[in-house]
Amino acid sequence: MKLNAIIIDDDRPAIEELEDALAAAGLTGRVEGYTEAAAGIHAIKDSRPDIVLLDIQMPGLNGLEAARELRQTASGCEVVFVTAYAEHAVEAFGLAAFDYLLKPVDPKRLRQTLERIWKRKQPKEEPGVERAEIRLFGSLRVAGPGGQVKWRTAKSSELFAYLFLNREVAQDRIIDDLFLGGRTDNAKVYLHTSIYQLRKSLAAAGLGEQLSIHYDKQNYRLESINLNSDIERFEQIADSSSQGKEALFRAVTLYGGSLLEGMNNLWLVERRERSRRQFIAMAARLVELLQSNGEWRQALEIALRLHLHDPLNDSLALHVARLYVGLGQRRLADDYIQRYMKQYHDEMGMESPGVAEEYRRLLE
Repeated sequence: MKLNAIIIDDDRPAIEELEDALAAAGLTGRVEGYTEAAAGIHAIKDSRPDIVLLDIQMPGLNGLEAARELRQTASGCEVVFVTAYAEHAVEAFGLAAFDYLLKPVDPKRLRQTLERIWKRKQPKEEPGVERAEIRLFGSLRVAGPGGQVKWRTAKSSELFAYLFLNREVAQDRIIDDLFLGGRTDNAKVYLHTSIYQLRKSLAAAGLGEQLSIHYDKQNYRLESINLNSDIERFEQIADSSSQGKEALFRAVTLYGGSLLEGMNNLWLVERRERSRRQFIAMAARLVELLQSNGEWRQALEIALRLHLHDPLNDSLALHVARLYVGLGQRRLADDYIQRYMKQYHDEMGMESPGVAEEYRRLLE
């Protein structure tokens, strides 16, 4: 099986460079390139390629806006952002992007992305058994044989996430955590209505058997069969005593934004922070391994993603700049430090102490 691809980038040489890299990887069939986002989106809707490679910073309709449209009209396409900067990475993964590649694209890194997409497109190991897809990093996404789950209310989607992460919870605790601490006369009625709506939404997506909700002895329990969940795979790697480079790379890739972005209830704060700290620890370890292996380009990609989740960390900003300089990209290093210092000033109301001086020393 070959992957069909469409590239959207306003820079024609960048398209040609990607076309050459895709051909060299040997996993693609038909590849088309478009310098205008609108034309590219029209072609995607017609041909439904396996993979869409999107530049972010384009005139008119930018890559993020294009991805939002594709999410509604061509959800079967895997979107990979290709850009010179990583400041939009969190938003990109919140749009359920498959991956995020930095220009100039490293051929080895591109092939890894293609191989992961190719594996995803292969037939299921067990014929006739459909697997649910559940993403909790970034915005919540649940899909099954009948398509993506359409939540009837925001509360029913939050209730699903709550049950999925906790699995079995006392009714009174659910009311305390999700339904205003029981301070409304109709809290139990509201909970029961939300459970009913949740069951209907899951059934409509063909997930009624794979994701079932049970009530027993004042407890609600979520049972799951044949799931494909990003949070479970991520935590398995985080809890593993052996974290090799490939496992760490999978974990960092799975972390496509903070846990359940857009949900701000107090019950989620501790679990979200735990995931963030796990990501930071694994990403830092991966940067170290990549650098020790001389894979500076990949180390830069991971360091940029790591800095997005710890954005006022001086040491990380300088580490990113050091990697840019080591790769011979002094202009990008200068630009990164300038943008970091401005962000620090805007958010903290003061200059970042010592960063400019440390950066000057780095360049000596």
